Amino acid sequence: MGIAYLIGILLLLVSLRVRAPLIENWARGSARTAPLIATGITLWLVASFAFELHVIGAAARAQPGPAWQRALPLALLTPTWKPNADTTPYLGTIVQLFAFSHTALLVALAGVLTRLQAGVWFVRALVLGGGAALGAEAFFASIADADTYLYVAHGLSADAYRPDRAALAGADAALAELWGRPSLPSAYGPLWNALERTVASRSTELGVQLQLFRCVGFAAMCASIAALAAMRRTVAVALFALNPMLWFTYVAQAHNDITGLALVLAALALRRIPAAAVVLVALAGAIKLPFLAVGIVVFAGAPNLRTRVLYGSAAVALGLAFSAAFGGIEYVRALQHVVRVTGTQLPLALNVTHATLALLGLAGLAVAVFARRFAWGVPWSFVAFGQYSCWQYLGWGIPYALLDGTQGALYLAALPFAQYEVNLAFDYTPLYLTTSALLVISLAVTLVLSLRHGRLTAESRHPEPAEG
Repeated sequence: MGIAYLIGILLLLVSLRVRAPLIENWARGSARTAPLIATGITLWLVASFAFELHVIGAAARAQPGPAWQRALPLALLTPTWKPNADTTPYLGTIVQLFAFSHTALLVALAGVLTRLQAGVWFVRALVLGGGAALGAEAFFASIADADTYLYVAHGLSADAYRPDRAALAGADAALAELWGRPSLPSAYGPLWNALERTVASRSTELGVQLQLFRCVGFAAMCASIAALAAMRRTVAVALFALNPMLWFTYVAQAHNDITGLALVLAALALRRIPAAAVVLVALAGAIKLPFLAVGIVVFAGAPNLRTRVLYGSAAVALGLAFSAAFGGIEYVRALQHVVRVTGTQLPLALNVTHATLALLGLAGLAVAVFARRFAWGVPWSFVAFGQYSCWQYLGWGIPYALLDGTQGALYLAALPFAQYEVNLAFDYTPLYLTTSALLVISLAVTLVLSLRHGRLTAESRHPEPAEG
């Protein structure tokens, strides 16, 4: 985790000095061969993602554990699973290699699609076919994250900020074994809590409840793709819809970040209707508070500083007012409790790097709003807005990356690789240690050389998303 924060800091500093490469220039192909190459890449993404889910699910089901854990309808991926333990010594490395290959293929896909002339119809077919296949694989995956079970536990309580002991009884007693009785209070906004209650009340079967939360994630993924399509970001649509990391994180694991992200992307698509954008960003903040920070970048495209500050402030104020009205003091107390319970004593160096990266991220957002200047390393810092660096937080950086000229493709393509560099659902595999060390060394050397040679910054002065 500390290595991830250090990499984030170095990425941000390097991006202030060095221009990021345009990955659209990394692949060659004519208009005649591009459809064939893009189809082949898509088929490999679909096939390898299916295999990745299979081996992870098999290992998760084979792990030792108490009877209640083995009886869960979806095998628990965290917190006890260590894929390079004695039973599966090479699995962590194998799955990481698949993720790295996914990034390489997405980079190639970006280049191929950029060279595809008059191929919008083909991209649509590719997105519909490949995206539907990846989504179906994620929806029927045999593993789930502990957070997905927590959503059900919250939904069964009358008040997620004050969970009651009697809620987790009978068929859902396994939830009490996993999260305690009463469960951990909700650290989410009142809008998400209302959605939790609605979803959990649709069934009394735990397995069905989990799948219903996957339905929410699937719908939010589709809404996000539609928002990107509305912005006419053809390459971004493909890299989002054909990204195994996003389907795994937001459908298979059903993390609620995709719901807030969909609202922010919708606000970005409707940025020329400021009132709608303000409301959508405020609603995203009622899913999770950090979306109020990352959502203000939506208004960075306005040419007038006063307008940018006015609408950004309005979105934050409305979001806070909504959370105060429907969450109240109990929301604040729940946040304090979660921080106190989960905030174990961490090394000072880890706390310092975490705080440094978070402050740099906030500074990057401020520069985007006040000066309309962007740097490609800033969105990687947004993971520090959470209590820990978790890979589901990588989605928070997508709106910023889309506004940074053509760098949205770079960010989206890098997500599968970053998934295993940001958070250790896997143990410290040799591959993880090697790639992390190489990243730190190469970024540090690049930063030193750029300072010595006085390179120009890579900040974008024109934040309006590029067409295509």
